[in-house]
Amino acid sequence: MLLDGWRKRFWHVALRWTTCHEQWTMDNGQFYMEEGYHQKLGRLMDEYVHGVYSVTKKFPREELYGTTSQFRRATLSVVLNYIEGYSRGREKVYKNFLEISLGSLKESRYLIGFCFKEGYLENSDYNRLLKQANEISAMLLGTLRNM
Repeated sequence: MLLDGWRKRFWHVALRWTTCHEQWTMDNGQFYMEEGYHQKLGRLMDEYVHGVYSVTKKFPREELYGTTSQFRRATLSVVLNYIEGYSRGREKVYKNFLEISLGSLKESRYLIGFCFKEGYLENSDYNRLLKQANEISAMLLGTLRNM
């Protein structure tokens, strides 16, 4: 059966979503859904954003419109560009948004180091955020390489 343009795109996106997001496994006689690649990446991004928002609450008041705002916007941009690109359903557009997301991640990763050097971040927060950023970066780069 030949599919016209929109149906073909729909089934391509639906198939991609199903293979990435719905991996079922049987354990002790019960089925459960495993976390797919994009679900894991989305979860890591969400944890990263919430982590940044949490630590920036402790930043000096005079940095509210400077480092705090920029750090939060850059971090939020990582996940928002990923979501927007994924939802568009076209590979070239998705790739463009992934590249923007990766650029925002690099910006926020610089701000992690900057804030640590300025004394705004504790060592444990610095290490945790840097580890999360590196893991997200590796997954975004992996997604871009597989396109």
